[in-house]
Amino acid sequence: MSETADDLQLRAATADDRASAGRLLAAYHAERREPVTPDDIARAIELVLAPRGTAWMVLAQRGGVAVGLLLANPVVSPAQGGAALRVESLYVAPQHRGRGIGRALLRYVIEESRTAGMSAVEVDALPEETAMQALCAACDFVARPRVRLSHAS
Repeated sequence: MSETADDLQLRAATADDRASAGRLLAAYHAERREPVTPDDIARAIELVLAPRGTAWMVLAQRGGVAVGLLLANPVVSPAQGGAALRVESLYVAPQHRGRGIGRALLRYVIEESRTAGMSAVEVDALPEETAMQALCAACDFVARPRVRLSHAS
């Protein structure tokens, strides 16, 4: 998983990316005002990087600096006809927004999911996340009415 365009590199995160991924995930959750601790983020990163981990974490880098991240999980979805990929986090650092990085991350994961035999990619967006909704529409996503509920174990 590697792609370069206009000095933008997209690739699967590795163990060497823990700090960069942690920084980007912390910023993502802070921007959304979600109460996520550094330990929560570290545990999530370890699960992604575990030898049998199934989650996908893709980094976008410019000039060797991580400027964006996409974290997704494969799910079994009869509604999607089999395996699907659910995007949990898509984040681009504010100073790098408006340059096509989010779109590149999303398109990259769509193509990789097809290669992996998945039938769909799903993204949840909050009602106020109009930029995310516009990005998804530009990448041919279709809105489906759904309320996502969560129960902490």
